[in-house]
Amino acid sequence: MNTNSPVSKNKPNSKHKTLKFSTKWLTDPIKSKYVTGNKGDEVFTCKICQRKFKCESIYDHIKMHEKKQNSTALEPQKGLNLLALENAQRQKYEFEVSKFIFSNSLSFSLVEPLVELLKTLKKDDLIRQAHFSKIDRKRMGIIGKNCISNTIRKKIEKIMDNQFYHLIIDEASDGYGNSYLGINVRYLDEKLILKTTLYKLVHLEDDCSADKLTSILNKTVIISQKRKKNLISLITDGASTMAGPYTGVAAQIASSITHLFWLHCICHCLDLILEKSSSNVMGSIVQFVKEISSTFSFSNVNHSRLHNIQKDIGTKMKKILRFVPTRWLSLGQCLQRILDEWDSLYEFFKSLDSRKEKPLVNY
Repeated sequence: MNTNSPVSKNKPNSKHKTLKFSTKWLTDPIKSKYVTGNKGDEVFTCKICQRKFKCESIYDHIKMHEKKQNSTALEPQKGLNLLALENAQRQKYEFEVSKFIFSNSLSFSLVEPLVELLKTLKKDDLIRQAHFSKIDRKRMGIIGKNCISNTIRKKIEKIMDNQFYHLIIDEASDGYGNSYLGINVRYLDEKLILKTTLYKLVHLEDDCSADKLTSILNKTVIISQKRKKNLISLITDGASTMAGPYTGVAAQIASSITHLFWLHCICHCLDLILEKSSSNVMGSIVQFVKEISSTFSFSNVNHSRLHNIQKDIGTKMKKILRFVPTRWLSLGQCLQRILDEWDSLYEFFKSLDSRKEKPLVNY
């Protein structure tokens, strides 16, 4: 190794503690060309790659860029231009992959397998971009939030300003107890095809009152006379917060938009119809699913016992899903899993019955 190389000079011993960013690097004639960062951080940002790397790899990383630049020593500026072009191609590639996932409403879990598939294709430039890219679910989420969602939002805002539209709103919650207001816009596109697009998801914090929801709509969606004029209807569920005749969200919005009419969401209507019409037939089945689900929902011991039984009888180990009544598809998924694991569940409850811990479910 050339000990006079400015990159290899003063390279820390591997036995030292974790290398952290030093402000001296910003004044170093070699390092300052490639890196930037904050004092004390364990990562640095490469000016060429526009990505963060661990400080421990700074010497190898700079050496890599130096090697690329020296390979075009007769045309140094051209070498930097090639790196910039390669970086732009990588960013374009990552954007296209993210766009494909979002446009087709695919799961984020498909990102990594999709990239691996693209690597196997025979188009040389695509393979190079796929290998150079480090796109994953987290990075795709950042691209979606900072690029794609803003583009879609601006498109929807232009539609609301220039043509008739409908608003579909509903409250939702995640697995951590946070509440959100989902705002969807329904409109006719240029081919006169009816489209429904998510416009915004607003965190409600602790206030889910009708006044709060109305205030959000007035401040984020219905912000101009044009949009008030173009808004045809408000579509919600039948809860009093949304559909109350005096203080509900629909009533408050209609007080300032006289031509507005309210529609009960057809999906909620269908759910209520099915729930009422099948209460006699499905009641026992729903109760059955609830009992099975509750047995395993908060008991690691029962899950462990079931896994041992599954292992003994030679079936694939699967958990019993948790039944959530407010999630419409939850019942079907839970019931299917119970049917798939019927033999192991039968043996499980039979063993509980013999121990007199819980009577065998009779169905």
